[in-house]
Formats: sequence, C-alpha cells, structure tokens
Amino acid sequence: MSHILPITIKNSVFFEHVLEYINAGKEVVFTVRGSSMSPFLKEKDLITVKPLKGITLKIGHIVLAYFENGYILHRIVRLDKQHVFLAGDANLVQIEKVERQSVIGFLCEATRNKKNVPLYTSRVMCFAQFWYYVRPVRRVWAKLFKRKINL
Repeated sequence: MSHILPITIKNSVFFEHVLEYINAGKEVVFTVRGSSMSPFLKEKDLITVKPLKGITLKIGHIVLAYFENGYILHRIVRLDKQHVFLAGDANLVQIEKVERQSVIGFLCEATRNKKNVPLYTSRVMCFAQFWYYVRPVRRVWAKLFKRKINL
C-alpha cells in the first residue's frame, strides 16, 4: 500500500511557480495554510485560483495578491482606481493596501472534505460583509474571551 507524504516548499519557491501558471492563463489548485480567512476558509481547504482575465473585481471577492514581499489570499473590502484594499476574514484590525497590478489571481472554487465551500452566493457575501463590519465588536469579544480564559 502506498502512502502520499505531504511536502513543504518555501513560500517564495511555491508562489514563483503559482505566478508562472497564472501568467500562462492556467488555474492553480492548492491547500489553504493558516487561519487568516476563518471562518470562511480553513486550514487544508482545497482552493482553485484562476487568472484575472475576464474578472471584474468586486468587494467581497477573495484574491491572491503580492504584498510586502510575500503573497496573501484575502477578501476585497474596498476598491479605488489604483488600489485594492484587502483583509483576512479572521483579521480584527489590519487592512492591506495593494496596487491593482499586485492582484494576481481570483479564488474561484474551494472544497472542504470533498464538499464544495460556497464562496460567492448572496448569503455568503452578505455574511462576509457583516463579519467585516463587526470587527470592532469581534475585537472586544476576543479581548474579553482571552481575559476569561487567563483567569
């Protein structure tokens, strides 16, 4: 019986290849690492990122972008003519401001345990927007909850 062993690749090397595929017009499938997009995306979810060709970026879309010498997969929370403003769904404070040309891919599909994770239904988009706007309450809640645990 053969076993598939996971491998770990440096982010810089991995995303160099992702960028190659995206620039060639191909979709890229990989797993989520980290918890910055929780509760909508979770560690080990399988995601598909496709090139931006034909995509009109909108608030609520999840994109792959180059930011401060690395790559992030976060949700668009604001747009202007030159910039895209991104935030991780689990992020309580930080917003990343990137130039539009730094956005390299669009998250078009996600699966968890072989089941589709809805990304852009009106219900999910409304909840994602609500989740973003209640960040101040979530921040207070996190501080209170942490304090209770530490007692």
